[in-house]
Amino acid sequence: MHASSLPPAVRQSLAGHFGPRFSCGDSTRLQHGRDESIHEPALPDGVIMVESTEEVALVVDLCARHGVPVIPYGVGSSVEGHVLAPGGGISLDLSGMNRIGGMAATRASGTNAVRYGTMKDNVLATTTVLADGRVMETGGRARKSSAGYDLTRLLVGSEGTLGIMTELTVKLYPIPEAISAAVCTFPDIDAAVQTVIQTIQLGVPVARIELLD
Repeated sequence: MHASSLPPAVRQSLAGHFGPRFSCGDSTRLQHGRDESIHEPALPDGVIMVESTEEVALVVDLCARHGVPVIPYGVGSSVEGHVLAPGGGISLDLSGMNRIGGMAATRASGTNAVRYGTMKDNVLATTTVLADGRVMETGGRARKSSAGYDLTRLLVGSEGTLGIMTELTVKLYPIPEAISAAVCTFPDIDAAVQTVIQTIQLGVPVARIELLD
């Protein structure tokens, strides 16, 4: 799709508010129309570099009123294809909001998940812009809560389909007094898997375990 498919009122409003942070250039659109997945690029009509919750809410509200799709974009490293823009619209680049804890939208994890869990286990609260531009705060610092639906865990992993998370409250963990690492070799995959199972069942405090070929 081409940038001309944006309603003129939307394009003029965005250009007036964001200036050079709003781009309809081909190279910028191509960069935001693909990720690390196997899918073919699908370009948005325009890209906006946002820097605050208020700016995200402004864009989402404007686009909602004119029926323009909005696709949140981080750094384009995902493999799910959810940053592509098959229906055009606006790619909302959140990379400028670099104080937010990453990986929340995909509920991602890593080798540390063995000890600390995935993102859903570590996000306590969010500030989220909903599809109509309203700003919602979910969760809190208290570990125990029985106040209705657990909206925080519903949002973490929703890949931007339920809202755009602009602020996160995350757990902090102390750094261990001692850290050790080792590389072990095994005759086959089954032996490696059985070792991992026994290690966890015996309660050995392992932070991460990774299988390497």
